[in-house]
Amino acid sequence: MKNLIIFSHPTRDSFNGAVLSTIVRELDNKGWEYRINDLYSDGFNPVLTLEEWENQSKNIYSEDVKKQQRGILWADNIFLIYPIWWMSMPAMLKGWIDKVITEGFARKKENGEIIKTLEEKSLYIFTTSGRTKEKLAKDYDAAMDKVLLDGTFKYCSFKNMNRKNSYAVTSATNEERKRMLKEIEELVKNL
Repeated sequence: MKNLIIFSHPTRDSFNGAVLSTIVRELDNKGWEYRINDLYSDGFNPVLTLEEWENQSKNIYSEDVKKQQRGILWADNIFLIYPIWWMSMPAMLKGWIDKVITEGFARKKENGEIIKTLEEKSLYIFTTSGRTKEKLAKDYDAAMDKVLLDGTFKYCSFKNMNRKNSYAVTSATNEERKRMLKEIEELVKNL
């Protein structure tokens, strides 16, 4: 199995970085191939310019975006790792989605038929938050899933989608963080 990991956090020296390391370790244990796209350290430019936006409708993409799209086409599984900031994803990841997961790439019309480029791919989203499960689940979890999973990625026709959030990481003890990482390890182990 081939796996593309999109890491969207300014530093790997974070709990998100620990999530990345846990996933990579489990993929290594399975003997699965993987590539890591570290959007911040790779210098991905998330700003969609007017020219890029106009070119999207003609399926014309920059070399950087084509490289990102080739990575998605290569992979069987796509992992997104990012923190929840202001009840959403970092602007870096939103810009990546806007530039890379486009109408002409994820879904396109050919001879009057809709071609779903991503329908054989699985998407695994690992998020972190400072809020407790009770607070986030009560107010925001369902809304985030509705927008992200149902709105964006279901529209793109991913075969399988799953989101796992690690709650209250900023106030968690080391033991609680170890337990969170163990849960992620088990999820990846059972793919």
